[in-house]
Amino acid sequence: MNTGVNEPVSPIDSALIEACKNNNPREVKEALQNGANVGVQFRQTLEEVTPLILASTKGYVKVAEALLEFSPEVNAKTSFGHATALLQAVSNEHVECAELLLSNGANVDQGDKLGRTPLMDAAENGNKEIVELLIKHKANVNGEDKQRRTPLSYCLDFVSKDDNKYYDIAYDLIFRHHCDPSKKGRTTNRTFLHCCAARGDLETCKKLIEDLNVSITEVDNMGYTANNYARKAGHNTTADYLQSQQGGCCMILLFRLFLLHWNFAYMFFASEQNQY
Repeated sequence: MNTGVNEPVSPIDSALIEACKNNNPREVKEALQNGANVGVQFRQTLEEVTPLILASTKGYVKVAEALLEFSPEVNAKTSFGHATALLQAVSNEHVECAELLLSNGANVDQGDKLGRTPLMDAAENGNKEIVELLIKHKANVNGEDKQRRTPLSYCLDFVSKDDNKYYDIAYDLIFRHHCDPSKKGRTTNRTFLHCCAARGDLETCKKLIEDLNVSITEVDNMGYTANNYARKAGHNTTADYLQSQQGGCCMILLFRLFLLHWNFAYMFFASEQNQY
């Protein structure tokens, strides 16, 4: 978006910019009707933005509506972070602005320079209303940023035993919207199974393991399994179940190793026989 050249802003464009900053939709319309550039770029904090990006960042819905009447580039990006108007609206939890932008053609999956999408920001904010709005507009629940983290990854680090907000979002992403349940939190490296175990949510643990084949041997960044989480929190029934499943996994692994060993032995014996 930024060409590296600071072009002078005309008086009428300056009037548009000031009207946007002052949340004055009437003056915004007047400036545009008098020839102001709806996509004019100007410095805001550390980067160049457009009037629509500014309005979306601030949650100025009426200003955004006035701008959209003059067909701005709805997916224009900021010069440094490459954030769109939609990403800014979502990041600042302006639901009405986000809905307005989506209804006017905003790209629901367009990320910033790090690959963060609007759905990732909504999940990280714990804003279920915006999460559902974005998914309604076909947001990719398995989209990945440049570190291969998904919206679920952005949510998991904030799941706690006492707050249902992030837990419910993670649950819905997995069981209603079919995102990959094996993804881990960005900093904790824990899975949703860890979170369920910490709460003693035996029913959901069973659904993850038995229906979705989630691995129970995954460890967080401290080396703890879901079983460790359940045991530490005093949820012994859940811990016993996880331990029994972990034992079953070990038996399956040993059986597979046995079959592999037997197969190699058979191939070796057959090759020896063919030499005679």
